[in-house]
Amino acid sequence: MREAHLDLSILSQDGVNFGLSLGHGYCAEHESGIAGIRAIFGQVENADPQAVSGFDVFATKALAADSPFLGTWERKKATKTIPAEFRLVAGDWRNVAELTAPGKQRGLPGTHTSIGFSAAWSDRGFCIRAFSEEAIALLRDIHQAILSGDMLLSMSGSSNPFGRATPCLSIRSRVPASLEQDLISKQQDARRLAEASKATGIEARLAAAGRKYFALKPHFGSASVDTKLRPTAHPVVYFLNPMEQQRFNFGWFTVEELDAWVAGNGPVIKESA
Repeated sequence: MREAHLDLSILSQDGVNFGLSLGHGYCAEHESGIAGIRAIFGQVENADPQAVSGFDVFATKALAADSPFLGTWERKKATKTIPAEFRLVAGDWRNVAELTAPGKQRGLPGTHTSIGFSAAWSDRGFCIRAFSEEAIALLRDIHQAILSGDMLLSMSGSSNPFGRATPCLSIRSRVPASLEQDLISKQQDARRLAEASKATGIEARLAAAGRKYFALKPHFGSASVDTKLRPTAHPVVYFLNPMEQQRFNFGWFTVEELDAWVAGNGPVIKESA
């Protein structure tokens, strides 16, 4: 695990605290996803989007109170030099045992934080230390949500355009219904887009022609992404980031222009190539 220093926050709306964002630290440990954490909490990674919707995508299973993969530690009273603390750790049973051992101080995320808690995490687990009354109360409630199956585990982008995705632990019963409705709407839009893209068959034709790329991202409409695009008979256009960029252009293209690339001509191919 590595400590996070950026984008840690208490998640709240309308005065109700419902979760924690564990932040990130621009390190390798924070670039590998959270597959191990998902496994601990019984979350199905890459769940079928047609079968799962809304917050069910992020739902976790109830974890037994005696699970070796989850542990807590508490210092109820502060001293002149050491704050009160509630600690929640998830991960390999050896790490959980070590990080929740009485008197354990080394190897933990720091205590000097203006937001009331600190966190360290990797793809295999996390350690959260809460110090303020607000953060301690919320982390206790998150622990109970884990035990009762009322927790949502997600990866969220930050408001910083140069930031990274951060793990978020949320208490499902507290998250405003409006957020779930917004998520469902986005999921429905994503499904419609995926279906429209599949109907063009362009990905299969590109693959058959040996046209390789780093990314091919569909988008509804053309005027909203690039007014220079020519008319198209399809409801979607694509942002192409091709391999061999000494030969091929990147940018927004219609299905017809991508088919021209398949045939060996058109605007994807650089004039000097």
